[in-house]
Amino acid sequence: MLASHDTKGDLLDKCEGNIKAALAMLISNKIYYMFQVHLDQSINNLSRRFNLVNRELPLAFTGNDHAWGFKLIHIEPNPEFSFKMELLA
Repeated sequence: MLASHDTKGDLLDKCEGNIKAALAMLISNKIYYMFQVHLDQSINNLSRRFNLVNRELPLAFTGNDHAWGFKLIHIEPNPEFSFKMELLA
């Protein structure tokens, strides 16, 4: 499943070969993308939408009796960052 979504293996490389971590990153990326596109603040709606769109991935908990793979607890918009460049001697 991971290989079909990460054909180049970039996520797996970033997670140093940890398959569980790479799958968590994949799911997180997809959820965050949906959150940014739909700007839906409701965890329940976002979880339901994730389940509808990503049927091949583990199911998000939606409060029903179906077997689920993960539970989305909290999500926020992008944090703001600022950087200061310094030359190291």
